[in-house]
Amino acid sequence: MKQFLFFPTGPLTPAPTAKPTAGSTAKPTAAPTAKPTAAPTAKPTAGSTAKLTAAPTAPPTVTLPTCGDGVMNGKETDTDCGGGTCPKCQNGLKCQQRNDCVSDVCTGGFCQAPTCSDGVKNGKETDTDCGGGTCPKCQDGLKCQQRNDCLSDVCPSGICLAPTCSDGVKNGKETDKDCGGPTCDPCDD
Repeated sequence: MKQFLFFPTGPLTPAPTAKPTAGSTAKPTAAPTAKPTAAPTAKPTAGSTAKLTAAPTAPPTVTLPTCGDGVMNGKETDTDCGGGTCPKCQNGLKCQQRNDCVSDVCTGGFCQAPTCSDGVKNGKETDTDCGGGTCPKCQDGLKCQQRNDCLSDVCPSGICLAPTCSDGVKNGKETDKDCGGPTCDPCDD
């Protein structure tokens, strides 16, 4: 049994677009007319070795999350940051714990700017909530980088020290540098 496919040949005419109205001189156009033509289709013949095969398919590609892919994925707490595997997140981005944030302050699920009362050594602080020129001066025994970080103004080796009468600074209850007051020798006039 032979099979045929039919294709229109010749010019096509558009289908009617409007019905004529009373008194109209417009004539409707006819539906397209075309003569069908036959196109033979091939069938395998006896003894043919041709086989139909499907095109090979590639295995699916797996994309692993990275800290620079522009997507919040993997262990990230926000896009490409936090989660312990990516850089810390900037202020205002999502976090789950303080270690997710550059400021080390995670409040309400978001990284917060450091303050001098957040209970964390961050920002420019030299110790927790003190020093660094932006927070109050540090008490004796806390870390410092320069004398201005300490209440005593004494920071000889990275730790604020209590004022003494020989530290080279007017501090404590001294009336002048290392003299006067109730604990030091009187000052020279």
